[in-house]
Amino acid sequence: MNVLLEPFIKDCTSLSGKGFSHLNAEHNARIFCTATVAVGVCDEVTRPMMQNFKQYNGHYGCGMCLNPGEIVEKGNGRTRVYLMKEDVMLTTIENTRVFVSEAMETENACMGVRGPSLLSLLPHFDLICGMVPDYTTI
Repeated sequence: MNVLLEPFIKDCTSLSGKGFSHLNAEHNARIFCTATVAVGVCDEVTRPMMQNFKQYNGHYGCGMCLNPGEIVEKGNGRTRVYLMKEDVMLTTIENTRVFVSEAMETENACMGVRGPSLLSLLPHFDLICGMVPDYTTI
C-alpha cells in the first residue's frame, strides 16, 4: 500500500503547501490555488490497508469503534460481528495516535491498529473521520 500512497502523499502535500497557479485567459488573470484531501473513499477491504488497521473480520477490526467483535455461527461456518453496544467507544484520531505508538513500541497491533499510515502525513486530513465507511458496515 505504501508504494501506491507515497507519490499520492507527496503530490497532495505539495498542492496543500505550494499550490499551483492557473492563467485565466478570458480575464487575463493568474489564479493561485491550493488543495487538500477532505475524504478518502474506498471499499471495506481497502480501507484498513490504507489506514494500517486490522481487516473488518479481525479482533478490533471495526474502523469506527473500539469493539472487539464476537464470533458467531453463520451458515456452515463462523463470522465476526460487531454488535451495537451503548458503552462502546468510538475510534478517534486522538486515540488512534496512542494506539499507533503502542503498536510501534510492542510490534503488535493495538486495538486493531497495526502501526502508522502514510495517510497521517496528509496535511489537514483526519485518518478516522476522513475515511468514508463502506455501506455494508452501516
